Amino acid sequence: MSEYYDTHVDVDGDGHWDEHWIHENHDGSVDVLADMNHDGHADLYGRDTNEDSFFDQVVTDNNYNGTFDTIFEDRNLDKHFDLVGQDSNENGILDEVVTDEDYDGTFDTVTYPDPTTNPLAVH
Repeated sequence: MSEYYDTHVDVDGDGHWDEHWIHENHDGSVDVLADMNHDGHADLYGRDTNEDSFFDQVVTDNNYNGTFDTIFEDRNLDKHFDLVGQDSNENGILDEVVTDEDYDGTFDTVTYPDPTTNPLAVH
């Protein structure tokens, strides 16, 4: 891992680079924390496990309340996210996980790890 890992981050999509912090880990991965709403607190966590300038895992706080609620993962490191998880009620358990199990570029599986948010379960 290079001690000079650098990246530019535009997490809010406004065309301007946003404040971010980089941390290089002992395992060779790099963590990037970014402030999406400019309040001085990290709202996005990205991990680049193999220094290819693509986040292999991204966790975001979409409503800026200090609790991360969405996760994106590139599980086979092909630079395409193949897992998206939501914790809509922010209880620490993903409510819905959508995956591309055969890595063909199409999401094909939906699971509900939190049974209280499963729309198909009888409550």
